[in-house]
Amino acid sequence: MGTEVEADVLNWLRELIGYAVNNKLTDVSQLGGAVTTGGVMSNTYALMAAAKKYPDKKIVILPNNIGHYSLSYATEWLNLV
Repeated sequence: MGTEVEADVLNWLRELIGYAVNNKLTDVSQLGGAVTTGGVMSNTYALMAAAKKYPDKKIVILPNNIGHYSLSYATEWLNLV
């Protein structure tokens, strides 16, 4: 059940930002993605993908003191602070 919910969220996010969506998944390997070592690398990859997808837009992150340390590290690594 958790995998199905995750697949739905991933497809919703893909559709939201303009990527292709596969609503007829028959195997979890069809979800795609990247293997990461944890939250810092996941957030770094996500920010890099956003910057590549929308090169003329500024990335704005608004955690307001409630953000996870992994997001802080990722933004520092990419010099977005």
